[in-house]
Amino acid sequence: MMLKIKTYKLYGAFLLVFLASMSLYSQSATSNGSPYSLYGLGYYNPNSIGLAPSMSQSGLAWNNPYFINDLNPATLSGLYSDIFILDAGVNVSINELSNSGNSKTFLQSNLSHFSLATKLNKKSGVSLSLLPATSVGYSFISEPLAVEGANEEYRNLFIGSGGINELKFSYGYQIGTNINLGITTSYLFGKIEQSRYSATSVSELAIEEDYYYNGVKLGLGGTANISKDLTFGAIVNFPTKVNAKKNIDVYKTTDGISSVVEDENDVGADNFYMPLHVGTGLTYSLKSDFLFNLDFNHKFWDATDQKDNLGTFVDQSIYSLGMQYKNSNPNKYWEYFSFRSSVKYDSGYLMIDDMRMDNFEATMGVGIPLGRNFSSLNISYSRRFTSGAASNSVIQENLNTINIGLSLSDIWYQKLKYK
Repeated sequence: MMLKIKTYKLYGAFLLVFLASMSLYSQSATSNGSPYSLYGLGYYNPNSIGLAPSMSQSGLAWNNPYFINDLNPATLSGLYSDIFILDAGVNVSINELSNSGNSKTFLQSNLSHFSLATKLNKKSGVSLSLLPATSVGYSFISEPLAVEGANEEYRNLFIGSGGINELKFSYGYQIGTNINLGITTSYLFGKIEQSRYSATSVSELAIEEDYYYNGVKLGLGGTANISKDLTFGAIVNFPTKVNAKKNIDVYKTTDGISSVVEDENDVGADNFYMPLHVGTGLTYSLKSDFLFNLDFNHKFWDATDQKDNLGTFVDQSIYSLGMQYKNSNPNKYWEYFSFRSSVKYDSGYLMIDDMRMDNFEATMGVGIPLGRNFSSLNISYSRRFTSGAASNSVIQENLNTINIGLSLSDIWYQKLKYK
């Protein structure tokens, strides 16, 4: 006899989804400390679902039966039969910035993702994920500027916060014994606040702009088993228009008297265009103990023809290599642990003063099993640094991140025996 998983577990899971959505939306107002979040929609957060953080976001061909692989929807068809997975995580980051001999450090922590996945039947699986796609968090003061017609100087204070969240639904289906296909639909939404404040000895000016964004993104994926130990994977995420509107408020204070210069809502703003993204990858299993991921991703930013006041968006290439060791014949508890390490090079998508903002990242992580099922606690540490030298207009950024992910698994159906 087959019995469905208890109802309270299902209700509890969706309650957690709701709470996670509230947390993620509030997270978008926190500061990430990155000066490059000034550009476009902000800093693009790497995928942190499942084992991706400890593998430098490699795994386009990894059909893992016990974890959510959000990099490629086709892998969902390879989930363990009747499994239900709940995956959530947090990031703790220390961002070290340096510029022309000056340095500053930012500390932040936030919920990195929340995701649910299950196997629908023998050949298909689905997932629902909520994660911050971008984040904005900067604050800086300009160089002194001369007041026209007066022997006086002033500075501008720029502050930005917010970000874009992504609600993603993915579906994977198995065709035959060696080919899996998948589709992903994402709804992008969020708010970015940008403010500029300036003051002289006789007056103050405040310009506050709230930008509201929304859009729909579509992606496809596939995997093919080349041999027993080698799998090929590929994805394509189509270009996306992110619609924008803004509210603007301008206040001026002169001799202690404040007045509203401008107050407008739902003003038209420049839409943002996310590029075509293609990726390919290989996964190789060696003697059941070692697993290797090798991925290449390319984003065609040049085709969007977008420029910022301070920089230009350029085509981006990402190379990542990940490795995992897991004992295939464990006896003792510690032998069930899995160990991971990875490296990644990102050519960057910004060109500032003819200098590309590329970066290099190295990561190591461990998976700690929880109980006798497939649940685990996954902890990773990564260090990412920009390779370009710091200058007056270019800031060198070193980011240290600890990701703590909890993956809880259960079986929706179980056999009951009667004596």
